[in-house]
Amino acid sequence: MTDQEFRLQIDRMRNTWGEKPFPDERVKLLWQSVNQFSQGWFAGVVDLAIRSLSQPPMPIWFSDHVAEERERLWKIEKEKNRSQAEKFMCDFEGEDFKMMCQSVRDVLS
Repeated sequence: MTDQEFRLQIDRMRNTWGEKPFPDERVKLLWQSVNQFSQGWFAGVVDLAIRSLSQPPMPIWFSDHVAEERERLWKIEKEKNRSQAEKFMCDFEGEDFKMMCQSVRDVLS
């Protein structure tokens, strides 16, 4: 997500709840916690806030959504790594596999 895309979402929240709940320092901290995620994800979080909250979202509300997104992305990465490891291991047969395992044991001991 770019700074401009982030600022657009902040402007949407400021238009909904006013400037006061989103001072520059709070906005900077929010940017630090969400800048690695996609613009689409953050827009969805802002949509949810506007749609469902009568009061402006507090920082902990965003933190909960950041934690959920990190966990979701971690699960995707974990599955990708598992699939790659399975594919890698399937390329080896019998003696190759034994020799590789012995090499790993030697390095670890």
